[in-house]
Amino acid sequence: FPVTIVKLRLAQFCYHGNLIYILDLFKVPEINLSAIFSILASNNITLVGHNLKFDIQFIWKLGINTQHNKFFDTLLASKIIEAGLPTQFGLDDVVERYLNKKISKDEQKSDWSLLELSSNQIKYSAIDAISVWELHDVLARQIYRDNLSNVFKLEMMTLMCTASMEYYGINFDLDTLNKLKPYYEEKLHSAEAAFLELVPERWVHKNIKGEVIDKGIEITSSTQVLEVLRKCKIPNPIYNPKSRDEKERDRIITSTGSNVLKLLDIGDYDILEALLGHRKAAKLLSAYVYSLPNLINSVTNRIHPNFNQLVRTGRESCSYPNLQNLARPNPNEPYSLRQCFIPAEGCYLIDADCSQIELRVMAEVIYLRYGDDTMLREFLEGKDPYAATAAILQDIPYEQFLELDSVIYKKHRQNAKAVRLGFNYVMGADKFKRYAKQVFNVNLSVEQSHEYRQKYFDAYRDWE
Repeated sequence: FPVTIVKLRLAQFCYHGNLIYILDLFKVPEINLSAIFSILASNNITLVGHNLKFDIQFIWKLGINTQHNKFFDTLLASKIIEAGLPTQFGLDDVVERYLNKKISKDEQKSDWSLLELSSNQIKYSAIDAISVWELHDVLARQIYRDNLSNVFKLEMMTLMCTASMEYYGINFDLDTLNKLKPYYEEKLHSAEAAFLELVPERWVHKNIKGEVIDKGIEITSSTQVLEVLRKCKIPNPIYNPKSRDEKERDRIITSTGSNVLKLLDIGDYDILEALLGHRKAAKLLSAYVYSLPNLINSVTNRIHPNFNQLVRTGRESCSYPNLQNLARPNPNEPYSLRQCFIPAEGCYLIDADCSQIELRVMAEVIYLRYGDDTMLREFLEGKDPYAATAAILQDIPYEQFLELDSVIYKKHRQNAKAVRLGFNYVMGADKFKRYAKQVFNVNLSVEQSHEYRQKYFDAYRDWE
């Protein structure tokens, strides 16, 4: 959030659901909130709120130490209980689902900088306070009944880390970004020029020197681009003459979506390479190069992104800007967006990852639910699960697979990665074929997909 304009207006305290204190800090700024938080901590009183990482940063801005306070976030509690269901998690949404009543959030957008707050604003603040208190009781019982206490405890510990990451932000090197700007603009223009060179003459008009005087087409228009690709006879990668979908029965490409284009061997089509090159450069420019300078905080000279804890997938996402989606450095390019994010003096940026966490969770779940310890033993024996699966697919012992030529080893391991992650979720062979190409750039025939599926479930058959 913009630190330059942050001011804490109200502090609401609800005690046992029937006594609500609302402190207007514009009128009584001398109130020692730090002492109040210390008293609450010393009496082991839990502070309840909805989306607490937002509130906690306001508290830190006042210099209040919260390390000894106990917190209960009704937003995280509801997300844990509902485990990825496609629902909304605003306070009004959660209150309606769990308390069966409706509250209005209209006053949230009213002017809270006025010296005198309206009665509606005061009432709104009181309802917010009592709502989270009532939610705490319902959600805490539900978490206990569902045996989710350890999960909730972990997420509440993570809450403080998430709030810290937002609050302190990250250093940003604007000079490096300024070097990136002309570089990516040149890539954008050259990709568009390459695309136009390959567009049939029907659209592009040139003068006698061969210079384009009328493009006749916008490369950003998916409708126009699709017409061009169809004119160029680009094949439909999802062609299936038996499909009920008209688009799949067409032999010529019917979509310019990235997931469709990824199913093609891009290197075989110069026009697709130019199109995707343009899209990549355009995305980098609009999402990062042009927007990042506006996100640098004028007080801290840092970027303070928004980290979204517990999204539908169970992971954490990032927005404004999305720092989890920065492209890896290309050894053939002089600059990289990642070079713009630098550690503070005397500090380091650490790249850490949970090794194959998805497979580890899957192995544990399969063992506990089905009693099959095949996957679990791979980890306990120190094996690489992808290499173990690759050995099964190649009908050779694990030790022999490890000794293969490095190029062949990497190819088969990549295939196995698609197999392991695809068939873990019981994909059919046809869907798996697309998944392998889109996600891992692995080309497999339908016959190979069926063969791999059979071999995989022969090895891990107890839970199919």
